[in-house]
Amino acid sequence: MEWVKEINSSLSYIEQNLSIDIDLNRVAQQAGCSKYNFERLFSFITGCSLVYYVRKRIVDEATKDLLSGDYPVTEVAMKYGYNTPSSFSRTYKQIAGCSPKDVLKRSVTLTSFTPISFKLTLKGSNEMKFKLEKEDGLILHGISREFCNADGMNFIDIPNMWSELCMNGEFEKLTKTCDKNSKFKAVFGVCYAFNLECTKFKYMIGVPGSGDKYENIEITSQLYAKFSCKGVKDLQETTKNIFSEWLPNSIYEHADSPELEFYPENTNSDEIVCEIWIPVIKKTTK
Repeated sequence: MEWVKEINSSLSYIEQNLSIDIDLNRVAQQAGCSKYNFERLFSFITGCSLVYYVRKRIVDEATKDLLSGDYPVTEVAMKYGYNTPSSFSRTYKQIAGCSPKDVLKRSVTLTSFTPISFKLTLKGSNEMKFKLEKEDGLILHGISREFCNADGMNFIDIPNMWSELCMNGEFEKLTKTCDKNSKFKAVFGVCYAFNLECTKFKYMIGVPGSGDKYENIEITSQLYAKFSCKGVKDLQETTKNIFSEWLPNSIYEHADSPELEFYPENTNSDEIVCEIWIPVIKKTTK
């Protein structure tokens, strides 16, 4: 598919321009999307941020340079855009677990970080049912925490948050504060406030309305692609498929707005029927 070629083109661009100063906007352009959308997609599929991946690749290539014995640490640092050998050494040690000088001494075990690539894998079914609907803005209030999506930890930690709030009674207290005049007599899960590398974000369990007791968040009027799912496992698999398959192949891209989970029923159930609302806008032509 076309998106596979485009994302691999962006990875090739990284290899041809390895430097801490690499223009991530240009990287995203190779994949035909914005920097935000590419970083979001990249971190979701790979489990690491785009910036961290670039640094890992720099460390791998720098290791080859050091092992060749042809370049001093200072020259290797400059080659990959570092202003000082000390800043290069700090980054190298954070990722490789040893210093460049240790590599020169041949006294450590090294790990290679080879380039990644994407390929099309045919599955038994490629159907994803969705509907497009525009929703007016609304205000939600609720309980939020920060999560990390590296290595899929968010798929473990967020369900644990739901379980904890249901068990300690906080979830029941929250649902009683729902604005009775709202058209949504429901509970929402909200993913928002992603960091620049799209690896950390806030997640709120909230209900319509505002108040002083809980955190408030305003959701602006937005077009959503809505996907139905049943149960936590289906919700997680659907989310993965949206970002790895549906978004890259659709005429839409992420609108850089909060993502919503819409729970119209009693949420204290493993078989809860819900919807994932992805904010979308039409992709701009290249």
